[in-house]
Amino acid sequence: DHQLEDLRQALRLMEVVATAADDNTLMNLLSIEAKSLLGADYCFVSVPDDAGTLHVQAQTWGGEFDVPPISVTGNPGDGITGFVAFNNRIYRTGDTATDLYYRDVVRAEARIRSEMAGPLYFEGKLLGVIDLMSSRRSAFSEQDETLLQMLLTHSSVALAHAQSARADRDHIGLTNHLHSRLLKLTTPDEIYAMLLDAAIACVGDLHPGHPIYGNLYVKHPGVRFLEVKAFVGRKSSKFSPTLYFNEGVVGTVASTGQSKIIAD
Repeated sequence: DHQLEDLRQALRLMEVVATAADDNTLMNLLSIEAKSLLGADYCFVSVPDDAGTLHVQAQTWGGEFDVPPISVTGNPGDGITGFVAFNNRIYRTGDTATDLYYRDVVRAEARIRSEMAGPLYFEGKLLGVIDLMSSRRSAFSEQDETLLQMLLTHSSVALAHAQSARADRDHIGLTNHLHSRLLKLTTPDEIYAMLLDAAIACVGDLHPGHPIYGNLYVKHPGVRFLEVKAFVGRKSSKFSPTLYFNEGVVGTVASTGQSKIIAD
C-alpha cells in the first residue's frame, strides 16, 4: 500500500510538472514536490551555464542562502551534484560523514547525513540536477531512487519543451521588436547602427557582466572588399575600415558564408 501511494504521488507530480507555464515555474515546482515526495529536508535544482558550471535555480531552503557555483570536472571536490552531472547517473549516500563525494554546501544547523541526486538529461544535453538532502542517516531507499528516476525522465522532457518554448517566444519578441524599430528608421546608417546594437544586446543577455563589442561590415555590389558601417568598442592599431575577402575573421566569414567562433 505504501509503495502504491508513492507511485500515485509520483504520477500526480508528473501531471503537475507537465502543466508548468515556463521553465522557472517548473523548476520551483520540482524542488517543492520532489522534497515532499521523497521525504527530504531540502531540495535544490541546479542548472548549467554556457561554460557547464552549475548554479542553483530553485531551492526549498527557508532563509537567505547562496550555494556557490558547482564545477563539473569529475573530481570529488565537485560534490555529489557535480559528480551526478559529470557521470549522468543517480547517486545516493546514507552516510555523508564517510562519503567521498559529499560536500557541505547547506551548512544547516541540522547536519546533512543523507543525500540523493539525479541528472535532468534530454537528447544528450544536461539540463540540470535535482539534489535531495536529509538530516537522517540512510534516508533514501532503492524505491526512492526508482521514484526519482521516473521523475527525472518525465521532468527532463517537460523542461526541454519549456526551454524550447521560451526560446521561441524570445525569438518572436525580438523579431517583432526589431521590425518595429526598423520601420522608424530612414537612412542606411541608422539601420546599420541599430542592427549592431541589437546583436550586441542579444549576446550581452547570454553573458551578463561581460562587456560585448562588435562591428558591422557591408559588401558593396561588384567588389571584393567590405566597408565598416557601425562599430562599438575601442579601435586598436590593427583596425581597418575596409577588409578584403579572406582577410581576417570578417573577410573569411564573408568569403565562405559560414560563421566562425574563436574561443581564445
